[in-house]
Amino acid sequence: MWVTFKDGSAGYVEAKTAEDAMRIGQEKTGKEAIKAECLPYPARPIIHQEPSQDDGPVCPPFCYTPKLCVGRGSCPHEYACSE
Repeated sequence: MWVTFKDGSAGYVEAKTAEDAMRIGQEKTGKEAIKAECLPYPARPIIHQEPSQDDGPVCPPFCYTPKLCVGRGSCPHEYACSE
């Protein structure tokens, strides 16, 4: 989820729901979260990411244009940033 804070900053928070993302984002940054929207892939800055279930690597921040991709379920580019 892409979490936007009251001061205008934003970052990626891995969570199951928007409410959880906002809560985790506030806890990790100390800033007031105002909204959380889905993002197809993690993006920088990563505020919180869950550890891998199988001890493998976590998903890297493939999304290079989070402001363009926020709210989407898949990458809108002709070639996804992950390729």
